[in-house]
Amino acid sequence: MQIGIIHRDLKPANILVHEGVFKICDFGFAKFFSDTSRMTRTCVGTPIYMSPQVLCQKPYTEKTDVWSLGILFYELLFAKLPYYGST
Repeated sequence: MQIGIIHRDLKPANILVHEGVFKICDFGFAKFFSDTSRMTRTCVGTPIYMSPQVLCQKPYTEKTDVWSLGILFYELLFAKLPYYGST
């Protein structure tokens, strides 16, 4: 069963660690879908952690958070972002 929640702003500032337990916070941009097949187009979040679908304002699902987690893991492993740009 899928819950159908998109956080849409996963980034290091929204991950807390308490006694070795990681917790996600700041659900201000989160969205809940009662029907998990629905998609959204709203462009919200922090651009450096947004998936290409969000940046291009194409429809996306909760799977966009997987992209953000990938960026987070890359940043944790290599202490830098995977790409840079002036805009």
